[in-house]
Amino acid sequence: MNSRDLQLNTELFRRLVILILNIPDSFSPDELLGIRQNLEDIAYSLCEILVARFSNEICQADERGYVILKETQSQEKVLIPFHFADSFPIGEPLRSLLEIARQSKASDNGTICFSGSANYFHAVNEFLSDLDFCEYFEIKEEEDRNAFVQSLERTNKQFLDHLISLRLRTKCIQTKVSNDYDANQSIPAHNFDYAQLIFFGTFRLGNNDIDVLEITNLVLPINPNDPDRELLNRTFCMQEAPIGEWIPQRLLEPLDIKRYANFLLTEIKKYLKNKNFVKAAKRALPLSRILFLENEGNGIIDALEPACAIAALESRKKLLERVKHLKSPMVNDLKSRIDKLDKYGENEPNDDILRDAVLKLLNRVDELQNNFLNI
Repeated sequence: MNSRDLQLNTELFRRLVILILNIPDSFSPDELLGIRQNLEDIAYSLCEILVARFSNEICQADERGYVILKETQSQEKVLIPFHFADSFPIGEPLRSLLEIARQSKASDNGTICFSGSANYFHAVNEFLSDLDFCEYFEIKEEEDRNAFVQSLERTNKQFLDHLISLRLRTKCIQTKVSNDYDANQSIPAHNFDYAQLIFFGTFRLGNNDIDVLEITNLVLPINPNDPDRELLNRTFCMQEAPIGEWIPQRLLEPLDIKRYANFLLTEIKKYLKNKNFVKAAKRALPLSRILFLENEGNGIIDALEPACAIAALESRKKLLERVKHLKSPMVNDLKSRIDKLDKYGENEPNDDILRDAVLKLLNRVDELQNNFLNI
């Protein structure tokens, strides 16, 4: 496929996303299915092009819209959504992240996914403020529910020396189990719907430095035969790179894309209003990717580059305040990492550049929306 074909496919995908943002409630399931099939056809064509980036890796295009990468050492399969495949970590950073994923996983019975900023590892110049995972725990019968609870108890004991908190959540209220949680205490089996593990761990950088950062794993028990939509709506498939084969939802469902794009737009506007331009830019970057707005996206990356280093430093200072009382050797590693990042604290992010880069994207989105509505 030549550059003209690439341009044509990205333009077609962009138009479909704008269409999805304006889908009326009257759209039928058959019409939505037709849009999804068109999205998947275009995404597959784009995946075939993106495979070339991974010339030193074993990978292939997948018809669902993923580049499937087989990591050479662990032989683990990672499903990389096509719209951020060009910024996804590869080589030693990926191996280190996979090791963290294995340690973070609550159980072997399901799939854990990279979520959020880790997927834009190269775009943010390898400065991560934190690391997020989403784990789909496959659950079909009552004994699976018991296994889910036992896995949380086992994970809690495993991470007790660097666990910040284990939060048990329902769909309407939250119960928090603090970091002084008694590891011998049983977790109640039926008064919560999902869990969130927050701890801190080490990450090997390419220059042999050790980074320490906060890690969150959102664990959702999902019946593959009857997925709970409310639980699936706690996350966004389009920001996840699954490790493994089973995933409970399709990447390119039109209504999920609409939900994700509207979430990003709402968050961007909220952070702009609050003058948190770094957060606004971090939300704007994935929006630029799903709309294939390369110029606007590159402008956001350029604006974020110095700001991400400062954000990484500040996030680790806050993490140290939360964990300095814990008896873990990683606390000293964290202090060492803060010392190395401290040189970035002398700089200040340029709010004007960040704001202008985000507004440029929003203006472009408004232009696309207006052009669609005027057809």
